[in-house]
Amino acid sequence: MLPQLKNYPHTKEAISNLEWDIKRSRFDLVRWQPGGDLFEQNNIEMATKNQTRLNDEITSMKGQIEDKKKEIRKLKLIDIFKGLENQVIRMRYIDGMSLAELIRMIKFAVKNNGDPVELD
Repeated sequence: MLPQLKNYPHTKEAISNLEWDIKRSRFDLVRWQPGGDLFEQNNIEMATKNQTRLNDEITSMKGQIEDKKKEIRKLKLIDIFKGLENQVIRMRYIDGMSLAELIRMIKFAVKNNGDPVELD
């Protein structure tokens, strides 16, 4: 099993955290620019250094987000397969269903009509 499948929910959470960090860093960047409270309280050298640092951090976080989004796009390829096994893999690793939930769902689906069914 691909380790990326198990990490899918964590990857989505990491993207959300990085987006939040970018918003926070942009807010701090405004504070370090002329007219901001931190700019007024410190010397220009320190303000410039912090502006550069924050810009570098924002650029780095944007790159990390793009890398994680590429991972997710690769995992979305699973949805093009239609077999029962692929749907189980998607529900388990991408949708985050527990094994107990999957078993209950599969037993329910088979119990009702006895034939393999689409789980959508």
